[in-house]
Parts: sequence; C-alpha cells; structure tokens
Amino acid sequence: MQITEELRDVLDSPGAKLEAGRVLSASQGSTLVLVYRVGIASLASQPPSRVVKLSRREDSVASAPTIQLATPAYFRSYGENPQTTGIRDPDESTLKEVRQLESPLSPGGIPATMSYSADHAWLFCTCLEPDWRPERHALQDAFPEYDCETYLADPPKFAIELGRAMGHHVSERDVRLDGLATIASVTGRLSGIRNVVHVHHGPILYTDNSAAALEHTPEESRTSLIPFTKGTRFAKQREYRFTVSTRGTPAQDVLRLPISEDLRALASLAA
Repeated sequence: MQITEELRDVLDSPGAKLEAGRVLSASQGSTLVLVYRVGIASLASQPPSRVVKLSRREDSVASAPTIQLATPAYFRSYGENPQTTGIRDPDESTLKEVRQLESPLSPGGIPATMSYSADHAWLFCTCLEPDWRPERHALQDAFPEYDCETYLADPPKFAIELGRAMGHHVSERDVRLDGLATIASVTGRLSGIRNVVHVHHGPILYTDNSAAALEHTPEESRTSLIPFTKGTRFAKQREYRFTVSTRGTPAQDVLRLPISEDLRALASLAA
C-alpha cells in the first residue's frame, strides 16, 4: 500500500507519523493495517535497530507458539508483590489534569484533578537495548521474575507483522463494539474493508506531568499517545512500546495471537 501525501495529511498528527500501510485480503473482506511511529516532545523519532523483550523463557517470541498482548487495565491491576514492582502501574495509560471548576463559593474556581484512561488498545512492552552493564542490571532488577531476553530486530517491520497477526486472528468476540464502532463495522463490510488495525510504536516519555507533555496534541489524537507516557519512577526500564487497536475496545485483558514465521524471523534469544 502506497503512503501518499494526501493520506499523511489526513492521518498524521503531532507525535505520531504514518509509517506504513498494508491490506490483508480474505474471503470475508479485507483488513487495513496502519502503522505509526511515535515520538513525543524531544524524543528521537527514528526507531532503534532492535529492542529487547524480557519474559519467561517459555514465553519468548523466538520459541513460543503465541505472543501475548495486554490492556492498560491489566497492568493497572497487576498483582502487587516484590516480584512484580516493575510491571504494575496504577496509572498505566492514564492522563491526569488539574482543571478549575466553576463554583459560587470561589470566584477563581475550585481545582480538581480529572483523570482519563486510554483503554482502547492492547500493549506489547519491550525495552531499548542496554548500552552498558549498569543499565542491564537496572532492567534485571525491575523484572526479577523474568529469566529470558529476546532481541526483536527492526521495530517498524515488527510493528507491521504485529498488525498482520492482529488482522488475521482478532475477531468480534475479542472486542466490544459501541454504537459508532458497530456502524463503522457494518459500513466497512459494505465497502469491502472488514476491519482496520492501528499499530503505534515508539519510546516511552517518562514524565510526572503527562498532561503538559501532550497539551499541544489535538484531543482527537491524544488518546493514541497517552500510553506512551509513564511516571519517572519507571524511567530505568527504558521502555519501547507497541500498541495495537482495532474497531471497538478490548473485551478481554489478555490477548494471545499466533506467531507467524515472518514475526518469529525477527526474534532471536540473547546469548
């Protein structure tokens, strides 16, 4: 699929640039896969040559039959114990903003913290490759329950293959369709496009004020970027994240997709 300037004008947004598009054909209709490269604020927009996935050995992308994605809600409620301190984040994919609410009791209004959680996508979390030994030790300390490192080459290509896997295997039982999503699904079938898969990938921006970091981002595209911000207490993780979304919202917190040969070809176990 050719990415034209007209298409970029429609789909590009501050912080997320359209990178690739693929059309997956099937007898019941086609699926459109759109991949975006994320770079918020001063973060470099060029992807690294490879990233690292920490996991249990039996879950490595290099050898496991499936790849696991999870929702922000999964990470917000993850078990709280010393072995999972690097995984659980009560504020995962949540934007908090202080606003002044009008009040007859206060001429200047009353400050109130407004929270919004971006729960539209499944997440696949990796890390930037450690540059030196202290960074590697910091990663191992953050995830003591993981005993395996898997290198994932070419993040843009990995994003495409992740989108392909979603397009081929996700079904309506995996998502909840609200009114607008249902209409889009029906009209899409009539036009020959059965589904649309969006994959965003990029480094996490560590900040304790995500609202300020995204204040210049239009509201209609802000939801896609919220999952790419996390509190500074997680900064040692140096996360590089992939988010995958489709019509509707996830109906289950954990989604396992079969690993294709093209996806597995990008994975290799660390020595």
